[in-house]
This record gives sequence, C-alpha cells and structure tokens, in this order.
Amino acid sequence: MIELSELEMRILSELEEAGSEHSASLLNTVTGPSGDTSELMAFQDALRLLLDKDLIAIHMEASASDSVRLANDSAKSEIGRMLENYKYVPGETYWTDVRDKGPPFFQTPLPEIVATDAGYAKSAEILEEHGYRWWRKPG
Repeated sequence: MIELSELEMRILSELEEAGSEHSASLLNTVTGPSGDTSELMAFQDALRLLLDKDLIAIHMEASASDSVRLANDSAKSEIGRMLENYKYVPGETYWTDVRDKGPPFFQTPLPEIVATDAGYAKSAEILEEHGYRWWRKPG
C-alpha cells in the first residue's frame, strides 16, 4: 500500500478528472496561495515523492497539443527550478510561472503534471474516500 501525505493526495485528486494540469495552476488549486515560499517548497517535495512512487510524470508542454515526457532526473531538475521560475502575484493572490508569457503563448515549454495509470487509479480511490476538494470544505 502506498502512503501519501495530504498534499500528495490533493495533487492526485485534482489530476483525477483531467489527467494533467499545468504545474502553477495545480499549485494554486491544492494550496491556499499565500505567497510564502514554504508552500511552494512543500509542493515541490510532494511532486518529487509522487514522481518517485511513479504516480505522476512531468511533461513539458511544447504547444497546445504537444508535450514531451521528461525522464525522472530531468523532471526533478524542473521541479527544482520552480523556486526561480514561480512568482507570487500579491494583488491577485496566486503563483505564476514567469516563463508563461504571451501572446503568442507556448513560446517556452512549461511543466505539466500528468497522472500515470497508477496515479489515476490512486486518485479515484482518494476521491472515493475523501470527496471532491475535501480540503476546501466551507467552515
């Protein structure tokens, strides 16, 4: 049985429907973006763990319809670059990848988090147990 942290479960549950998501968008969805670098570092750690467990892959999206899967070493390097490539936008309260410029878009490939078959199966289990976006339940 694979043990997962809550952040790992959040990431997988968000990938359940679409199968993939841009990394910055996923970061904003699974955290309550505050701009504290600790949330970005926790996200990086969770991605590395999910990658090691073969529950996700990292693709670099080269165009709207074309992406290239990174080998695990390259994927970990890309995850490591998030601290330099991600910027918090205080007035808008979200993280953005500073390489995401346009139009025209897709000039620079950006990381996309993709659920593997095992990750997709695990995400369905997580949603069955916890429900949709359980961490955002109204309080």
